[in-house]
Amino acid sequence: MKKKIVQLVGLEVFTSKKGTHCMTIHTLTPLTKREAHTECIGQMATSYFVPDELKAKISSSDIGKELTIYTIFYSNKDNLVDIME
Repeated sequence: MKKKIVQLVGLEVFTSKKGTHCMTIHTLTPLTKREAHTECIGQMATSYFVPDELKAKISSSDIGKELTIYTIFYSNKDNLVDIME
C-alpha cells in the first residue's frame, strides 16, 4: 500500500450504464525527484475511481484541500483504498 499526499482538484459523480451511482476524484501531486527528468516538471494529475465504502469520506467542499490517500497497485493501475483528511 502506498501513501500519497494530494490536492483534490475535481470530483465527478455519474451514473453508470448499469444504473450504479459512481464517483471519481481528480488529484494533483508534485513530481518527485525520481519521477522528474529533463522533460518533466511541475505536477502530475491523476484520477481515481472511488469505491462505494469511501464515497462518504469526500464531498465537493473538499475541492482545493490536501488529502492523504492510500492506493494499492493491481489490475495494472493504482487503485484507491482509503482517504484521510
